[in-house]
Amino acid sequence: MDSTLAKKRSALVAAYLPGIYGAIGEDGPGIMLVERCDLNVVHIAGDATDQAFAHAVKTETGCPLPTEANTATVSSECTVLWLAPDRWLVVSARHGEGLLKERFRMSLASGSAALTDVSNGHTVIQISGARVRELLAKGAPIDLHPSVFGPDQCAGTNLLQISVLLHCVETNVFHVYVARGFAQSLWEWLTEGAAEFGYRVDPTD
Repeated sequence: MDSTLAKKRSALVAAYLPGIYGAIGEDGPGIMLVERCDLNVVHIAGDATDQAFAHAVKTETGCPLPTEANTATVSSECTVLWLAPDRWLVVSARHGEGLLKERFRMSLASGSAALTDVSNGHTVIQISGARVRELLAKGAPIDLHPSVFGPDQCAGTNLLQISVLLHCVETNVFHVYVARGFAQSLWEWLTEGAAEFGYRVDPTD
């Protein structure tokens, strides 16, 4: 295991208990939850019309820069999530603290972008299952119907009055990005809300 991973203490350590809980039906748990500790998250800011910047993002991530609001682009190694005009999150498998940021720094030697590794400041929770949209709809004031919010779409919203970034990875698979300090409160809300559907907490990677 990478030594940098061992140093990171999960924000959910006091509440994270793998197992099966709630009202489990004949089809099994309606919700599956797992903390994604295996991800690097880098915030980038730059000019989307700058061809050198867009090229560097494509070169390092394999993803074209998403310029349409609330969309994501995905490659075999990375996901790039639109946050706001000229702001994105780049998410990749964790290979060591700061490595993705350093790759960008080398590609953007002109200094045309601002880079911040926010991996340790965020918790990423993966929520999946047949009832996942019902669970999220309990707290998110946005339309989560699959015809409106489908794969490769993302949105900043609130859950339990906590600011989150919600990314639809697949039809019934979501990643929720939340500031580390609010992660346990959000986790407790998710597990309480998932109890009626039956839920499974999987071990972290």
